[in-house]
Amino acid sequence: MASLRRALVLFAARKPAVTSTVLHHPASPGNNSTSAEQFSLRTAFGVQITINEGAVENELTVDRTLGQNGVAATGQEAAVSEGENISATETNGSAAEFESYQILSDYQTSFLWEKENDSVDCAKMHVDDPKDLFPHTAPFLEAWVEEYERLFEANEVHLGSGKDVFSTVEEHVSWEVEGALLALSLLIERSSVASVEFVSSAMDMKLYKFARHSPQEILHTFLLDMASLLPRFALHAQFGELELMKIARRIDSQTAVGNGVGLGWVGLRNGVCT
Repeated sequence: MASLRRALVLFAARKPAVTSTVLHHPASPGNNSTSAEQFSLRTAFGVQITINEGAVENELTVDRTLGQNGVAATGQEAAVSEGENISATETNGSAAEFESYQILSDYQTSFLWEKENDSVDCAKMHVDDPKDLFPHTAPFLEAWVEEYERLFEANEVHLGSGKDVFSTVEEHVSWEVEGALLALSLLIERSSVASVEFVSSAMDMKLYKFARHSPQEILHTFLLDMASLLPRFALHAQFGELELMKIARRIDSQTAVGNGVGLGWVGLRNGVCT
């Protein structure tokens, strides 16, 4: 299952939105019974992805490590894990109306759309200011959109140049991975959100619907799709560890990331820090 983490590793190597990565090897490599290699990635906007490679169950989990204002999340905001169905409630305890959103790259928009309902083909309205709805995730979403628009204009796509927005597949994949994780952040930030769709330009506008009760299943499919786009050399067995070493150097050189906290990289091999 090493391919499941390759797109995440590429994202971590190229984007400042990643604050830490951990690769933990089994304490006994010769023991092929229950031990599994674990890869964990934490973003500046608080979404943490953990992949247990070789495990039969709980292969991929999604957690919210930070709530608004960078503090530890609790209750409904804390986690979306395997088999967990987090219901939406108002602060007074009454049932809330479910909301659905879509992230779709469209030049000179916020890329965020509110849907009329949870169906795939329903009408949607542009969200002019995401900060009104998602104060924690919005600044990261806006930075992600700005990156796309900068490349869009640099390659004169808006002038009909015929060029692609992204110069390389790696650049495109790492940008898409960040977008999908931002979709998860939107899903978790507001308890009234039932689903967030991510429309992938790298996969010919394929739609990935992250539902509150099982986002990890769609993330699993998305990551495998992203890995399939990477050039052959990037699929080398050692790609993950080589890139993680680069991430270590980058993160360690940063004094502040995300909410003003720099988090270093930790690698564990046979239970010993490397």
